[in-house]
Amino acid sequence: MLPKQLLEDNIDSLLPTIVNIVNLSLSTGSMDGVKLADISPLLKDKKLDGNSLNSYSPVSNLTYVGKLVERVVLKRLNVHMQQGNLHCPDQFAYKKNHSTETILVKIVNDLLPVGIKVRLVANPVRAKR
Repeated sequence: MLPKQLLEDNIDSLLPTIVNIVNLSLSTGSMDGVKLADISPLLKDKKLDGNSLNSYSPVSNLTYVGKLVERVVLKRLNVHMQQGNLHCPDQFAYKKNHSTETILVKIVNDLLPVGIKVRLVANPVRAKR
């Protein structure tokens, strides 16, 4: 894996190669060799026994190029979906300017005309069991 600082310091000379890798990945439809990750164990809690494997969670760090290919694909897909008016109007995930707040407003607006009472709570507190 190429360290981020090394990549940033040498971006001018590395950029043509990175562009070729991204374009090759897109033209072949393959992420072979690009979708690599370093997997490191991370101790779940400092109180746990560091000698027990059950005390660790695997954490994966994707390569910069793998993340870049994902971003390029997402950007191109969104442009295609917008230009072709292909977005489902009720889809809120992975869409620009759409969030959990947006879907909640839509749900409340859909429920109010049919007479369903909605009580919005700013900071819900879970009941104790």
